[in-house]
Amino acid sequence: MAHDNEVQNKRRWYVYQIEDVPCMKSYIGSTTKPTDRWRNHKSSCNIGPADKSGLAKHFQSKGGCPNDEGTEKSTLDFTLLDYMDVTDEELSEAGHKKGLCSKLKDLEDRWILKMGTFYGEGALNSRDEIQSKTRYNWGGNSPYSL
Repeated sequence: MAHDNEVQNKRRWYVYQIEDVPCMKSYIGSTTKPTDRWRNHKSSCNIGPADKSGLAKHFQSKGGCPNDEGTEKSTLDFTLLDYMDVTDEELSEAGHKKGLCSKLKDLEDRWILKMGTFYGEGALNSRDEIQSKTRYNWGGNSPYSL
């Protein structure tokens, strides 16, 4: 898939939300390839493994999603929320590990907390690292504000 939004010598990292509209449940994630990630999420919702994400668990758990209409997952909405352009040098300086730098994790965590996908009935995120950030000041003049 070709994108006209790529910045020369930089990688574009996206933060996205997948919402199961009738169930009012949401999942926040990040990727460099939104189309591939969307396809992978639908696949894991359909055939597993359910241990990959809270979204897959929602569909693969006992009884599954009560509003599931088939393999196309037509009740799910995929929305790009934010992005960050980074060079390989910036990734290295930020502590780039296993494809996800700490700056991107901070951006994703801000959205997880802002959209409420970590706590509550509609929350499908379960990443342990975010627990230590729940007391951050995500608003106002904080360097983490959106």
